[in-house]
Parts: sequence; structure tokens; C-alpha cells
Amino acid sequence: MWTDFDFDKMCEKLAKRENFSFSRWGDGEWMGCPDGMVSVGQLCVDKYEASVWNSAGDTQYGASGDDYLCDDDGKDCAGAIYAYSVEGETPSRYITWFQAQQACAVADE
Repeated sequence: MWTDFDFDKMCEKLAKRENFSFSRWGDGEWMGCPDGMVSVGQLCVDKYEASVWNSAGDTQYGASGDDYLCDDDGKDCAGAIYAYSVEGETPSRYITWFQAQQACAVADE
């Protein structure tokens, strides 16, 4: 029933599961998105497309081919790659959903 629906709890769960940050309104005033993010409706999204890097941050992957350090199923990606949203970097491509999920999880996105 919609009468039992808790929008804030749903947003919190979805944000954790789908790596979104929801914009906040407090007492009718806009409270804004975190730094590096912009508002799209009631969502905050990264300002720039993600690029994927090694844990040291000195090697980018996926800029010109499928050169990720882990398998396509993402099972060995944890800690090996992370997503980084930064202006001026080529967005990473050639990545599977599973690899992207792990890269974003490490980056707390």
C-alpha cells in the first residue's frame, strides 16, 4: 500500500544498491548535491563520466581497449580497479557491468 511507503527509506536503499545519491530538501530549502555531483531531478549524479584506474591511480584502463586487470565477470576486480569522475580524463569504455559495479564499489560510488 502506498500509505506504508517510506520515500526516504526507499531512496536510501536504492542509493546503496544502485550507486546514486539523492538530492535533499530540508524545510523546503534545497540542500544541494555533494561536491563533484550535479542535480538531475531528485538525483545527484557525477559531473563527469567515470574513468577506471588501478589502486595507485597512475594507470587508466579502458580508454582505448579492454585492458582491465580483472575478468569480465568482475569476481577478481575488488581492490584492483576503481572508478574516478574527473574533468579532462577520457571516460573508460570496453567494461562489463560486473567490472563497473566493482570499480564503483571501491570508489564508494
